[in-house]
Amino acid sequence: MIDKYLFSQAQFIINNFKKYYLNKEGLISRNFPPSSYTIFGHLDDIAPFFIYFKETDFLVQQVKKSREFSFDEILAEKNIIYSYKIDEYLGGLFLIWKKTKNQSVKTLLDEAINKILDYFFKDNNLLGTYNIKKRKSGLHYYYWSSGLLETFLEMGDDYPELIKKTEEVVETWLKDDFYLKHNLFPFRNSSNRTINVLNKIIPKFYFAETFLRHHPGMDDKNFLNKAAGEIKSILYNYFLSGQFTQLMKSNSTMIFTLMEMYKLTKEQKYKLAVINWIETVEKKMYKNGTVYGLYYPNGKIKNKDLINTFIFIDVLMDAYFFIEKNASYLELAKEIIDKRLEKKWDNGLCPVNFDEDKAHIDNQVDFSISIRRYAELSGDEFYLKESYDLMEKTLQLYKGDKGFFTNINSSGKPLDTGKTNAIDPKYNGLLLKGIIHMLTIKKNMYDNPKLHDLFKDR
Repeated sequence: MIDKYLFSQAQFIINNFKKYYLNKEGLISRNFPPSSYTIFGHLDDIAPFFIYFKETDFLVQQVKKSREFSFDEILAEKNIIYSYKIDEYLGGLFLIWKKTKNQSVKTLLDEAINKILDYFFKDNNLLGTYNIKKRKSGLHYYYWSSGLLETFLEMGDDYPELIKKTEEVVETWLKDDFYLKHNLFPFRNSSNRTINVLNKIIPKFYFAETFLRHHPGMDDKNFLNKAAGEIKSILYNYFLSGQFTQLMKSNSTMIFTLMEMYKLTKEQKYKLAVINWIETVEKKMYKNGTVYGLYYPNGKIKNKDLINTFIFIDVLMDAYFFIEKNASYLELAKEIIDKRLEKKWDNGLCPVNFDEDKAHIDNQVDFSISIRRYAELSGDEFYLKESYDLMEKTLQLYKGDKGFFTNINSSGKPLDTGKTNAIDPKYNGLLLKGIIHMLTIKKNMYDNPKLHDLFKDR
């Protein structure tokens, strides 16, 4: 009976994609209401879950339709393609091709690989941007782009040349000065030595982070305020040296990549890098059950968002299973989970931050799965129930007529209604992951590689 309910919720989501989330070209829109901006830059956020629910034909139809547009047209934002935003396109295509062996999908997959190698891989490095108008790569590189390296490793059996490319970049990044000094990866660096020297001498990251980031005028409908916001945004990117640490993506994805490198090669340097990184995060970015998302070389830390909690738990649990059976990883994960569960609302949801009256739907899904990881490896059934209950509340409280809302408050009221992505196609697709989590709650994900891969944070 419960499974029937869960399958009906999954079908509700899939039907909404087909009925409400297609744009005028017939492609899944990244936005709702639909726009020309498609979901393809986030294809891996929906593809594995649509495949699980036997919607592979729909995905193949979408890929075939997308052939009307070039690789550049699909992925460029204001003429810029970001290497840290293309792994989900590549990973989604790869998954669909592996499932179907469809030649149209294979053609697009091969084209994507060739473009990526041409645009971003230079001198054993993975650059961050490519300007499609100037036909030129940018100088900066972002450790967030390690998601692409992880995807390359997943594709290695079919494209072994991608493993070599990944090894070359990893070796370059492990020699980075910031990493060698702090044992954490910086937000970004430059392939130009002069720029890097200036970035390290002038502490301009603090000015950028303090005065320029997230200027509210950027979203203001008033023209002058919006223009001021745009100017501040440009200044932010100029003044941001990148010599600080962001836990989510910029570091976590790199650590997952290093774990994959260790599993592939069994080289101790990758194992030690993971172990030392965890110790450093615990020492520098963790206090009393709270994981912080930002670290600055002067020792300052900030950002207590829930997103940092679940991604660090995922690292700890994967490291426990794949790297070393260190009991302190389980103890640390329990402490972090307990702190968040103590602060959950009366309705059972976990807010994005301890003192913010907002709960994001994707946070509930990811944190629920993180709790499950701990429950499985610790053997504590209490946390398995907590994991399931959180997802159960999510399905109940976020549901609307045309999909599940992105954010609600502690009273259960949807936020930002009437605005773009108050119901977000991407997060509705990712909610399917949460439903699969509930359907498979009695299975051990760490004994099932396919299930473990399915629950990776994408």
